[in-house]
Amino acid sequence: MSYGRGRRDIADFINNLLRFKDGSVFEHINYGFVFTGVSRSLTHELVRHRAGFAYSQRSQRYVDESGSRFVAPPVLADAADDEVQAVFEAAIESAAKGYDELVKALESAIPRERFKLATDHRKAIRQAARAVLPNATETKIFVTANVRAWRHFIEMRGSAFADVEIRRLAIMVLEALEVEAPLLFGDFTTETLPDGSKTATPKYSKV
Repeated sequence: MSYGRGRRDIADFINNLLRFKDGSVFEHINYGFVFTGVSRSLTHELVRHRAGFAYSQRSQRYVDESGSRFVAPPVLADAADDEVQAVFEAAIESAAKGYDELVKALESAIPRERFKLATDHRKAIRQAARAVLPNATETKIFVTANVRAWRHFIEMRGSAFADVEIRRLAIMVLEALEVEAPLLFGDFTTETLPDGSKTATPKYSKV
């Protein structure tokens, strides 16, 4: 109804909503992403965004994590120091070995007869063994959120104060949404920090 009140076109209408922070209108538009190659450290921060978000994440209870990949924090991945890389890789190898050994030990320690279904037996083993897996374990997550929620996520996680891994993800989300919906996300500007990573700042904050 407000669109017809003197608005020249849809761009004028959207910019007016942004300018006056009428963010509730943007809650009716949803975009979904599948994030892969991210760490559980990242998703622990991601799922703190509750309002307007829905998540479906790879389960460590149902999925065997033997042979899983690990995601090094960007500060480690970008480091040229061989000693730093060696320390990280040794820690990861130890955790992966511990997981495999714990699964095998639990297969004998937890009687199959205690469970009605074999899947429940496997789940009980994996949910206990996952305790030794690090936050660097690679995961996959399907995320759907409305435009208002995505704008808040990008503003918060795209700032210089955010963790580098989730900040890089926020920038990737922004770049995709700028192409898909330039009127809704075109007011963001990006800057490159000395370490080569980027930040994102909206013209219209906290819509």
